[in-house]
Amino acid sequence: MHRVVRDVTIGLLLYELISIVFTSSLFPYVEAQSRLYAGYAYYGFSRNGIWGVRGYILSSNIYNVPPNGFGAEWVTIILQYKPLYWIQAGYVTRNVCYAFVFCWIERNYFIEVNDGWGYRVWYYPGPSVGTVNRYQIINMNAYSDPFNPIDPHYWEVRINSQNELVRKIVYVYPYYEGVDMSAMTEITNNGIDVELAHFSSLQRYLAGWRLWDRVGLIRVDPPFELKRVSYYEFYTWTR
Repeated sequence: MHRVVRDVTIGLLLYELISIVFTSSLFPYVEAQSRLYAGYAYYGFSRNGIWGVRGYILSSNIYNVPPNGFGAEWVTIILQYKPLYWIQAGYVTRNVCYAFVFCWIERNYFIEVNDGWGYRVWYYPGPSVGTVNRYQIINMNAYSDPFNPIDPHYWEVRINSQNELVRKIVYVYPYYEGVDMSAMTEITNNGIDVELAHFSSLQRYLAGWRLWDRVGLIRVDPPFELKRVSYYEFYTWTR
């Protein structure tokens, strides 16, 4: 079960590996690194009927990020565990390096998808440290007119900040119904520091938005600490 949750976010590593070929000026080489996590999974296993997730995340200061490492906070819809397919939205702090000589820190919103067509990721500027942003992923057919349904393979991803809106519609294949959802902080190694991160108002879509009424898995990898407030709210930080 723990391996399943750890694998949910392998997409960020895959993006860096793929970029060796497609964007060699950005990521010429990336080593595989173990991931460390802290956060909630709604079920922690596969169960049909997940049509949307959203939550508010405080943008924390993430620092001491090594070359080609990152720290991220996100919400995710799991489309399938085996094979592992997902839709994810959040923000990431990356130490981007070219040839391990020229390195710079980038802080971005991101949306990523992994499905039968492969892995895709989109980056957007922001957010500022200390801001609270809402991240939302919802199947477009779940709220469509029943007399005019939308192809259920379409999902809408929204990132709402104080000054802007990121919105993207993604088409996933072959699976379109979510089987789980999670909200976590992620780092690539235990030397990265994460100041207090706050996840709140975690919700699922079930004929309307409803606060999470359960947590099937709580994961806390060292050096993380986690303070549980409720099923739909928690804090994480590194020691």
